[in-house]
This record gives sequence, C-alpha cells and structure tokens, in this order.
Amino acid sequence: MRVLFADSVVGSTITELEARGHTCVVEPKLKAADLAGSVGGYDAMVVRSTKVGRDVFEVADRLARTRSTRAQPQPAGFWSPTCPAGTRPRSRS
Repeated sequence: MRVLFADSVVGSTITELEARGHTCVVEPKLKAADLAGSVGGYDAMVVRSTKVGRDVFEVADRLARTRSTRAQPQPAGFWSPTCPAGTRPRSRS
C-alpha cells in the first residue's frame, strides 16, 4: 500500500508501516491547495491539520480512505476518528 502523509508524523510510525511492507511518503509542507495534484497513485492519505477538499477525492485514482482529526461532514471514502459514535467508514464506488 502506498501511503501519503500530508502532515508531520512520528518516525516510528513510518518505520512500523514500512516494516509491514507499505511505502510511505511524508510531505509535511504540502498545502491543501496542492493535495489534488499530489494524491494520485496513493492508496491512503493521512492528514492531521490539512483541510481536504472535495476536489481531492474527485481526482484520487486509488485512494481508499483518509484519516483526519477533523470532525466535519466529508465525502464518501473519508473517515475521521473523531466522528460521532456509530459512524462507519464508507467505501468509494
């Protein structure tokens, strides 16, 4: 799985994921306006404070799920760990 980290992340997280066979790219300086042009070819994108717009999901060719700390309504394929209880990730179709 190819994973794009659009914000900073602890190095041990990358080490753990790569040990499990994942390819990780960390781009902490990536701006929200640049996400749509950068998300192609990734299976997952991890963000903390970067706002993810609908345009990102419209151009994402392989993106299965993103994870953010924002608890806002998001398009299908978006999951936030701070969503209200009972909220489940939705798959893209």
